Amino acid sequence: MALWLLGYPDAALQDADCALMEARQIEHAATLMFTLNFPILTNTYCGNYDAANDHIDELVALAEEKGAPFRKAEGVLRRGYILTLTGKAATAVEMVSTGIDLWRSAGSTIFTPEQEFMLAIAHADSDQFDEAWDCIGKAMAAMQATGERWCEAEANRVAGEIALKSPERDTAKAQAYFGRSLALARAQQAKS
Repeated sequence: MALWLLGYPDAALQDADCALMEARQIEHAATLMFTLNFPILTNTYCGNYDAANDHIDELVALAEEKGAPFRKAEGVLRRGYILTLTGKAATAVEMVSTGIDLWRSAGSTIFTPEQEFMLAIAHADSDQFDEAWDCIGKAMAAMQATGERWCEAEANRVAGEIALKSPERDTAKAQAYFGRSLALARAQQAKS
C-alpha cells in the first residue's frame, strides 16, 4: 500500500501479488484473508476490477467457510465499491449498505469515513442527493470523532463531485471542497 501511495502502482501490484503468494504458502486462513485485501485494494485503485473481484470472491468464500464475519463484511464492502466505480450505482447502494451493516454487526468501527463516502458516491450516482450528503456528513463527523483522517482528501473530493452532480449544481461549494482536498493531499504529500 505504501508503494501505491507513493505513486508506484506497478510495484504495488507486484508486492501485493508477492504477499499473496507468501500467504498462500504458509496455509493460514486468517493471514490469507488479511493479505487478500492488498491485491483487492491495489487492483481496484488501478482499475483492474475483474482481478479485484476474483480476489473478493476468494475472500468472501474463505470468510464464510471459516466463520469470519469481519472479513466477509470487508469483501462485501469492496464489491460494493467496485459496483459504484463501474456505474452500477443502484446495486452498489444495496451492497455497500449491506456491507456496512455486516461490518458494524461484527463490532468494527474502523474505516467508517471511507465506508460512508463510498455509500455517498453510490447514492449520488443513483440521484439520491439528500442521502449522499447525509453520508458525507457522517464521514466528516466520523473523521472528527475518531481522528481517522487518512481518507480526508478523498472524502472532500467526493463531496466536490456530489456538489457538481446535484440538481442545484453548486460550483462554489464544489470548488471549496476540491480546494480542501488538494490542500490536504499536498500536506500529506500524496502521489497517488
